[in-house]
Amino acid sequence: MARFREHEASSSRSSPSRCCYHVFLSFRGEDTRRAFTDHLYTAFVEKGFPTLLDEEELERGEDIKPEFVNAIQQSRSSVIVFSKDCPSSRWCLDELVLILKQKRISDHVVLPVFYNIDPSHVRHQTGSVGEAFARHEENQQSPNKVKQWRAALREVADLAGMVLQNQANGYESKFVKQIVKVVDEKLSRLRTPFIVASYPIGIIDSRVKYINSWLNDGSADVVDENQKVNMHQMICDMGREIVRLESKEPEKRIRLWNDTDSFNGTETIEGLALDMHMHSVNTPWGDSDEIVFKTTAFARMSKLRLLHLSHVQFKGCYEEFPKGLRWLCWLEFPLKSLPSDLPLERLVYLEMPHSNMRQVFKGIKYLPSLKNVDLGHSHCLTEISNFSLVPNLESLVLEDCSSLVDVHESIGNLKRLVCLNLKGCKKIRKLPKNLFNLQSLDTLTLSGCSNLNEFWTELGKMKSLKVLDVAEIPISQVLMNTTGEVKPRIGRNPECLWSFLTRCLAHLNIRSCSLSDEAFPKDFGNLHSLEFLDLSRNPIRGLPHCVRGLRGLVRLIITQCYSLQTLEGLPRVTNFAVVDCGLLKRITFQSSLCVPIELLSVHNVKLVEIEYLYKFVPIARCDAETIKLLGLCNLKFKGITIRMLFPSRNSVFGDVIYKYHIQVLYEYGIISTFLPGNVVPGQFSHKNRGSCSISFTVPCSNLRIRGLNIFSVYTSYDGDLDPGYSCDKISPIVTKVHNKSTGMKWIYDPSLIGFPDLGEDMVFLSHWSLGNELKGGDQVIVSMFMRSSFRVNEWGIQLVHEQHQDQEKMMIMIAQQDDNAVPSFPSVVFGRLPEFEMIPRTYFLSNGPLSRRTLTFGHWKESDLFDDIFGDGDSHYSDEETGVYKLVLQQGVQNKIQKVEPRSRLRKYHMPFMLRVLHDDAFLASRAT
Repeated sequence: MARFREHEASSSRSSPSRCCYHVFLSFRGEDTRRAFTDHLYTAFVEKGFPTLLDEEELERGEDIKPEFVNAIQQSRSSVIVFSKDCPSSRWCLDELVLILKQKRISDHVVLPVFYNIDPSHVRHQTGSVGEAFARHEENQQSPNKVKQWRAALREVADLAGMVLQNQANGYESKFVKQIVKVVDEKLSRLRTPFIVASYPIGIIDSRVKYINSWLNDGSADVVDENQKVNMHQMICDMGREIVRLESKEPEKRIRLWNDTDSFNGTETIEGLALDMHMHSVNTPWGDSDEIVFKTTAFARMSKLRLLHLSHVQFKGCYEEFPKGLRWLCWLEFPLKSLPSDLPLERLVYLEMPHSNMRQVFKGIKYLPSLKNVDLGHSHCLTEISNFSLVPNLESLVLEDCSSLVDVHESIGNLKRLVCLNLKGCKKIRKLPKNLFNLQSLDTLTLSGCSNLNEFWTELGKMKSLKVLDVAEIPISQVLMNTTGEVKPRIGRNPECLWSFLTRCLAHLNIRSCSLSDEAFPKDFGNLHSLEFLDLSRNPIRGLPHCVRGLRGLVRLIITQCYSLQTLEGLPRVTNFAVVDCGLLKRITFQSSLCVPIELLSVHNVKLVEIEYLYKFVPIARCDAETIKLLGLCNLKFKGITIRMLFPSRNSVFGDVIYKYHIQVLYEYGIISTFLPGNVVPGQFSHKNRGSCSISFTVPCSNLRIRGLNIFSVYTSYDGDLDPGYSCDKISPIVTKVHNKSTGMKWIYDPSLIGFPDLGEDMVFLSHWSLGNELKGGDQVIVSMFMRSSFRVNEWGIQLVHEQHQDQEKMMIMIAQQDDNAVPSFPSVVFGRLPEFEMIPRTYFLSNGPLSRRTLTFGHWKESDLFDDIFGDGDSHYSDEETGVYKLVLQQGVQNKIQKVEPRSRLRKYHMPFMLRVLHDDAFLASRAT
């Protein structure tokens, strides 16, 4: 019997099909058990997460035990600790396959953690991983199992994981804390399923009331999408519990979900779910005898309409199946074709992903009601017979049917076909020409059909086509025929190439099509309706000129364009993502009105300017005025480098650290720099070593106030006690200026900060252009907040006044003589800017676009930190302010967006953009529902 070290919640144990644990820890015992993994386990337990960790290593050659299968199935997440010895363990690899299988069939969260191992070695099976696999093959492991292990490693390496060296600079204690935070955030998006024992009706009623109140308190799409997903699960669980309360005898209920209840059924049952994967008695790969059911079990279920089967096998006559089925979902269907006696005449939805079928529709009866078919990931499927048997088909999903070589020409007779998904069907070389005559087809997904040709010139016939995905089809394949000659109808003129796209196209994915700058036309004159465009993984050097004229564009995605250097003249879009473009230096827009509502910029190591948002330049190239304002005239910076941290503000990406020469950051009318050491330049009238706030009265003077200088000396901290805040939705350093006399507050959450080495000091120095907001006699409070990873040693402030006119003229002359100087960045000028006003008289200078500020703002609302930063520190908001705050969260985003974008367009793209852009699949065939 396997032995677990487990930490459970205080509630009672649930049934095997329910989630009893937050975390299942998968690791190689020999090299991490008593060190890193033990520390990680302890951190999860201290966080209050019920956690499972196996206490014994299996003997060599021993298969995975049923206890471990159940343990993974009963856990909401798996944290996989990859160490150097992990790939050498059959046990670890088998466990990995099982975890990924659980992920595919449920909302199981998987987080790979790379501990002293290169993720690329895991992905490509090189280095120590390659050596381990060589040993597996020498030991005559099953070729199929080795193939399965390799595929699992590639899959898990492509997930968003955490790397010790990248995200904690090698410090394990910090790394452990980060892992716990990421798991906490991922699980917070998934509401824990109800642990249903015997709830009294009063509890059910209270949940109904809670759901109703939530539904009546709806929020803006951009803000609350994750809440909606969680609520959907909550409603499903509650509905299942209500059905369970119908009768203590399962066979008398109208629907059954628990597989232990599903073995017997009567004429009252309308819906049934049976998952034999939960009853695996040996390994998850079918190496042992499987439970086989008799089809006569359905004989009495005359009212069954919904049937969900997973890993189930039957023996007997399939005509025993219910005659009135409307929806049949059968994961891993075991047969090579649909049985001819299976009664499907009334079926509307047929889902058989990951099936063993070789052919479909052959020998079956006429199915006039069938509208949706999903056979995705059926790797053995080679043939689809006559579509005339399913004349009313509307959606056909054949994604990743890697053996499929042909699509039957009768598909051209499906007059109601709306969606066709052939993603990843790499063996298909051509499509029937009559397919392109279908006037109902509005979504065509061909991404990854790398051998497909002779289709581009036919696209112009599809007058209703709105979504086209041709990602990963090289442009040379479109331009040239099989002999290598340019196709005469297309030629080498890019204007001709793009003219075949239909005018009604709204969604175009041309990722990884080997498109250079020269492949694009001067304008997309025929694509007036285009709303979504993905240019990722193409060798472009700049923004194609044709994109600048797309006036209706809503979303633009540019990721992993490794030749990209500038993006100039971006049009007005709502959502824009630019990720992992290593040479990109500058982004500009056609006007300030074109700055996106949602902008995601991550892993662009050389990006130094996003127009109207921020710019940072080497301090050696700054103008003399900036040097003077910061008091840096007598300091030498040549050759000095520091590490700069870019806060991610989400759990998908960790904070990113790059090394730069000393820089000056311009944003929101604030000029900042970070200096190594603890020497503070300039004079400061108010200093503090203990409190986080400094109060002062603005003195009366004949000199005009120019602004306020603020400094802090801080240290990278790794102690046992956390002296600062722990919220990672904001930067590690936040500064607030509160003019109590006017009621105005400004909170500055910088886009990047200096990151000192452990135990080293760093100076944060900034100038705030607050001259118009301060006058003699004003009572002002300045506050400094730092994340727990930093410790403030000293900080202070100094009012800055306008200098004598002769001195001003001299500084201007010096600046004009310096040809290499970069003038001050004319970004946002301090003032009462409505787009930054999150609550009355409080301006949140953070992270550029509106919706991201709102999301960040919303994450703070329930924390103690919120009142410290946004409040006065000693009182909460008034009812009026709280009411306005709720209005901002519920309606503010949509209301403010409507000023620049019609609601009818935004409704089509309501999912949180920055959370979806990381996964290419999330954008395939995306359209209005």
